[in-house]
Amino acid sequence: MEEPMFLYDEEWEQQKNELENIFKDIENPKVVKNAFVLDMIMRGCAYTFVKNKSKSFSLDELKKRSLGNFNLQMKNKTQNVAQRLMPQQLATEVKSEIRTGDIPKKPRPDKPKKHPSLDDAKIEIHKDLIKDRITGKVLASITIADRYILDEPKLDEQDKRVLEKIKKKRHVKNMEKGWKLIKKYGKKLKIIQGHDTMIKYYVVNDLFGLGRIEPLLHDTEINYIYCDDATKPIQIEMRGRKLETNLKFSSKDELKDFILLLAFKMGKSIKKKHTITEGKLRGFQVRLDVGEHFDKPQFSFRRL
Repeated sequence: MEEPMFLYDEEWEQQKNELENIFKDIENPKVVKNAFVLDMIMRGCAYTFVKNKSKSFSLDELKKRSLGNFNLQMKNKTQNVAQRLMPQQLATEVKSEIRTGDIPKKPRPDKPKKHPSLDDAKIEIHKDLIKDRITGKVLASITIADRYILDEPKLDEQDKRVLEKIKKKRHVKNMEKGWKLIKKYGKKLKIIQGHDTMIKYYVVNDLFGLGRIEPLLHDTEINYIYCDDATKPIQIEMRGRKLETNLKFSSKDELKDFILLLAFKMGKSIKKKHTITEGKLRGFQVRLDVGEHFDKPQFSFRRL
């Protein structure tokens, strides 16, 4: 099972599609014959890439992004065609700005970071766990002092209704389908503007990830995750210290259902005669146990 992708900025995909359409239009014989139209299109493209100083269009950033190759290709097309059509002075300016903007600066070696000691109760440790891979927006973060506190997007009642409707659908095979359902139910139930991306966070977690414990798997310092009692919070172990989290199951039945779901994602089965199963999942050795009479559900994740 692969780690779910956290993509939330639909504007990036929209811009990619718009650029694709522009270059399709340029190939139209009518456009090619009209030098004025072609000149205007390429001027717009060139200024967009040259004048925009955001990180989105720097060479290093483009290489890191999933759409980097596409945008780099678009940029090269724009540069070549624009220089043929623009006046010489403008073309020289564009060429100069593109060249100087693309020269990567030599990175300075990072100094080794010193981790604060978890034994010092006076020190609070803050860390971002999950970010939008396009915008860099923080979606889940933690604070560690005497406990491991996870902070996630807060949903109101309308948001929760949308989420529940989507989770009841049996054929949400990818996030594209999930996003369409969020838009559909969100419009119908009149959710607050911007809350659709918050709902998407939980759709990714619950349908394509490991639900309640999904964020914990993104913390590379956690070596052990376990829960042996539905009445107690989920526990973790990191840097040699055991910590209680603020994550908790509402009932024994919910914990049992979660364990059965984990077994399904691992391709395992739990039956009355075989109530314990083990396997590997997302870089962890996993042990699942529902108890002899399905009355003592518990699980553990140990990092490999």
